[in-house]
Amino acid sequence: MLTGNNIKVDSEAKAVVITVQSSFYPSEAIDMAADELSDICETEFDDDDGTITIRLKPKDGAPVEELGYEFLNHALACVKELGGQ
Repeated sequence: MLTGNNIKVDSEAKAVVITVQSSFYPSEAIDMAADELSDICETEFDDDDGTITIRLKPKDGAPVEELGYEFLNHALACVKELGGQ
């Protein structure tokens, strides 16, 4: 399993797990980013006491190694769209 900051890539399971703080990435932004990337990955997330854990599973052979970073880029744009909460 490769680890970088708050992104863990499980190459064997072909999945990415991201952990973020809801004070920076509100669940609304995570939900918006999940909708934006629904064509390339399946997304599940749980908000537990201020920490959001996001699990991404790529569809149709999308590269798992870059998926976490792409998701966070979209989530950050969604935070900005929501007014920077």
